[in-house]
Amino acid sequence: QSEMKLKLIAEQTEELPFPIGCPVWYNFPENSSANVTNTEPPILKQGVVESVFFNYGEDKDRSMIYEVVYEGDDGGKIVEEVYESNLSYGASCPVTVHADKNEEGCEDGTI
Repeated sequence: QSEMKLKLIAEQTEELPFPIGCPVWYNFPENSSANVTNTEPPILKQGVVESVFFNYGEDKDRSMIYEVVYEGDDGGKIVEEVYESNLSYGASCPVTVHADKNEEGCEDGTI
């Protein structure tokens, strides 16, 4: 069965946690791997969201997959697919902080 993904347009990503253009961190070392001997932990990576796909199909979990781009050691563009659950906000990422559920309003800021 072929992979079933639907690419979202920029406007559709605006309400997602990590819209197109958002700087992100990913590839976090897991606590379990830190305790395993003779295993090097993964290297934390930093990139920018380039595109977003909705992952669907019979055997899929209906999740968001983000294409994250960063510059390689040779200066070339590297693109990796990362599940939303494996992303974190990067430095200088614009965010909106919503007031407590009992209060109204929100405030824009930067990580």
